[in-house]
This record gives sequence, structure tokens and C-alpha cells, in this order.
Amino acid sequence: MMKQLLTVITVTALAATAFGQNLLTNPSFNLPATTDDCEYNKGAPSDWTSDTGGLNRNSDIFVPPCPHNGDSIRASFSRCCGLGGSRAFQTVTLPHAADGIEVYAYTGEYFLGSTDSTSGIDAYFAIYLGSNLNTAPFKVLQKNQKNGQSTNWQQFTVTAVPPAGTTQLTVLFRYFAGNSGFNAIHVDNLSLVLGTTCPNQPVIDSISPALA
Repeated sequence: MMKQLLTVITVTALAATAFGQNLLTNPSFNLPATTDDCEYNKGAPSDWTSDTGGLNRNSDIFVPPCPHNGDSIRASFSRCCGLGGSRAFQTVTLPHAADGIEVYAYTGEYFLGSTDSTSGIDAYFAIYLGSNLNTAPFKVLQKNQKNGQSTNWQQFTVTAVPPAGTTQLTVLFRYFAGNSGFNAIHVDNLSLVLGTTCPNQPVIDSISPALA
């Protein structure tokens, strides 16, 4: 009589906590709208740092509509008449040291405008390891607007898997303008979120019977 052999394998799927919360400070600008919120240069969002100037509230900047979710534009830079740009950034201490698997996503909306139809304007969204912006960005996304202005708000996403041991990330948005004209970038609804690990590898906890 042939005996049936039953093997039981217990498998646990390991998954990192999907934190979901935004790690940036005051990033969504979710404040009551006012009549000025879609009309003027806001500069850097509060709790961010801006180390380049060129702000000009009176320049003939491109003014986008309010973001599609109905709240207010909370950050924008503009500059008149020449090569250059502006940037803003924020350094975040991670909830725990990176394990080399977890994915961080930097997302938001932007609107570009330029009166220079020849060289246009470039938007950059970047993630740096640590807080030193003199090093090369770890991950960067560049968007180029060659002619006129964006026709609507556009989404951006930059994802990064920091090396194990990383304790800080810095996110940045900036624009670099062409050789002439008025140029502007508007941003809203910025977030930095820790996602689930990828891949989520199953782990065999036990085999029963042991010699199966």
C-alpha cells in the first residue's frame, strides 16, 4: 500500500509598510484660496530653502489656472530677461535608515511658461542623497518647454531606491531659462512618500515534516 506523503510548507510574504504619509513639511499648500493665489509669484514654499533669486512680482510671467483640485498655487519662481534660473529644496530625515530595497516617490504638479520661443525653459525635479546639493543628484527628471507655456498642469514623478544606510534625502525643483524673455515655473501638491518594497520576496519559514 502506497503511503501518501503530505508536505506542508509555510510561506510568509515580506512586505514593507506602505507609510503613505507625505514626508515633506508643508508641501501641499492646502490652505484656503484667496484672490491672489493664482496670479502672483509665490517664491519658495514655506519650510523650503531657496538659494537663488531673480524673483520679480511685476514681471510679465505666465500665469496658470489654479490646480485642478481647486486649492491654491503655493510656489512659483519667475525671472526676467536673461540666462538663469531659480531652485528650491527641502531635506528630509527618513523614518528609518534605508535598507536598499524601499522605494521613495517624489511627486507633484507643475506649470511652465516662457516668452522665449527659441531656447525655452527647462524644469528639473531631483532627489539627492543626503543634504549636499554640490554632489550630483541621485535621480532627476527634466521637462523642457520650448515654445510658449504649458497648456495645463502636468504631473511629475521621480522614484528612487536609496542605498542601504541612507538617512536623509533632499528633494528639489528648479527651472533653467533660455537667453531671453520672461520665464516661470509653478508647482503644487508636492509629496515624498515611502512605498512598498520591490520585489516582495516570499520566505519559507518551515517545512513539515522536516525530511519531506
